[in-house]
Amino acid sequence: MREREDEQVRQVLAYYEGQTEDEAAAEDEAAFADPSQVVMVIPRELVPIVRALIAQHDQLFESLKARVAILPLFDLKDQSAFPQPLASRSK
Repeated sequence: MREREDEQVRQVLAYYEGQTEDEAAAEDEAAFADPSQVVMVIPRELVPIVRALIAQHDQLFESLKARVAILPLFDLKDQSAFPQPLASRSK
């Protein structure tokens, strides 16, 4: 298993080291333009908690996707299908 992980790390490094600055910038811009993703600034001490929540989300999503045959019928990128957060209330 360790050898496979080492190989994956080498492949990722080779990919990014082989990119031009323009290619890297275009990849970054594309990531920020993806409407299914959000970039936010959070306090450093919350990073481990946020990472754990993302991992739980990913595991749950993969588990549900594997078990529920109808799930692929939904367009998961259509955010209007999901409940939206309430507007913040000013007091």
